[in-house]
Amino acid sequence: FRQAEDSTSRRFGGTGLGLSICSRLVKLMGGRFQVESVVGTGSTFHFTARFPQSRMPISQEELAYATRSQERAAPARQAPVGDPLNILLVDDATDNRMVVTSFLKKTPHRLTEAVNGQIAVEGFKSGRFDLVLMDMQMPVLNGFDATQQIRIWEKEQGRPPATIIALTANAMREDIEKTARVGCNMHLSKPIGKKRLLDVINGIFGQEEPSLTLQDFSDPVHSETPSTQSASEPLEDDGNAQRQLMNMKILEKLNKDFEGNIEPILQVFFEKIQDRLEAISSAYEEGDMDKLSGAAHKLKGASATFGAERLSDLALQLEKMGKANQVPQDGKQLAAIQAEGEAVQAEIGKILEGYHSNNGRS
Repeated sequence: FRQAEDSTSRRFGGTGLGLSICSRLVKLMGGRFQVESVVGTGSTFHFTARFPQSRMPISQEELAYATRSQERAAPARQAPVGDPLNILLVDDATDNRMVVTSFLKKTPHRLTEAVNGQIAVEGFKSGRFDLVLMDMQMPVLNGFDATQQIRIWEKEQGRPPATIIALTANAMREDIEKTARVGCNMHLSKPIGKKRLLDVINGIFGQEEPSLTLQDFSDPVHSETPSTQSASEPLEDDGNAQRQLMNMKILEKLNKDFEGNIEPILQVFFEKIQDRLEAISSAYEEGDMDKLSGAAHKLKGASATFGAERLSDLALQLEKMGKANQVPQDGKQLAAIQAEGEAVQAEIGKILEGYHSNNGRS
């Protein structure tokens, strides 16, 4: 790329970074990116890409729905390149907020926290935010309703829409579609790695050229292993046996993201396990399936973040059962998740003791 007009007083800026990014993306998809340009007339950009044939036919109705969902999502307001961003982080889980706060600690961005959707909406109206990181399942006011209220208020006030990224442990198509319908610009599935989060923010706001490789966006260490079980199948299925009590690779990666200081947030997760298990047990005894699925959802996401794979899988199955109103009354599911939670607590207790011992020696 080079500018057609070389003078310092030229009318049009640009370095060709966008073209470079597009070209590299197309190459990753096995295609070619081409342009035809005629001075004084205009330019035509086009590309080819190779995709595997879908095994599942997509109906015209589904295609139309996907198009409408994209059209409904509000365009993102762009902060000036290089400027610090005002970011609103909305999540009711202390450990989740600690993770994101740590990831953004050494950036110039200004971070404001909110513990539920209602506080987020009130804070958004009284401030100026470029980016909202929105958890979807929260008490008082959930992320879906909060996002809708923010979009309505922006329109009423004539404000340019902020970028809203949905953060959720749900990665099902219907969940992603729902976030688009309420006005989110993007959906990121938890657990989210530091590099992935920073790449997304930098890519949206043009802070710097992101590292465009397919591996970066798949985040293999935190990749989910979709369960093939139906909601009504027993939780003690041996599919969980191949998963780990504590995946130390995930914990080591998180410790690296925390620059070797994972102990405080691991302590918070350790303390929250019992609270989350008690919330599940209470909802189970009350027969409140909505509350049960919500409590299991919280445990699922946090457990995945810290590498408690089997506990996350058990919570996922219980969440599915709660949503489908198919929780058996024999108590086996509750006993299984309680036992796994206690085992995770014991293992984390040993890890924390190791940190304490090492710190004492140093």
